[in-house]
Formats: sequence, C-alpha cells, structure tokens
Amino acid sequence: MAEPTEKTVEINEDEFYTIDEVAKKLKVHRQTVMARIESGELLACRFGTLIVRIKKEDFEAYVSNSRGA
Repeated sequence: MAEPTEKTVEINEDEFYTIDEVAKKLKVHRQTVMARIESGELLACRFGTLIVRIKKEDFEAYVSNSRGA
C-alpha cells in the first residue's frame, strides 16, 4: 500500500484576504466572518483543514450585494 503524499499549495497572498483582514474590513468579530462562510453567505477557499482564505473578488461581490448595489 502506498504512503500518502503531502501536497504543497502556494497561495498568492495578493489575491486573497485572511479571516482577520475581512473581519477588520467589515468591523465584525472573526467568528462572525466564519459564521457567514459556514452559512454560504460569504464564499471562501479552504487549503487543508486549517487555512481559510477569501478571494478579494468574492469579498468585493459580497460587499456590493450587502449594500444592495
């Protein structure tokens, strides 16, 4: 039986926000951001089990939709 291999994924930080960055921009707690991600209200990308990032374009769309634009 083959041993599992580990994949390395590089994240272009210029294309993504962290949970904390989004929380700061929205002026909410990071748990609120996580709740919006879990509900599907805010799109996010998961890299492994611990790394969650929000594409900047998805964040901008979320903000635009929230403002009724």
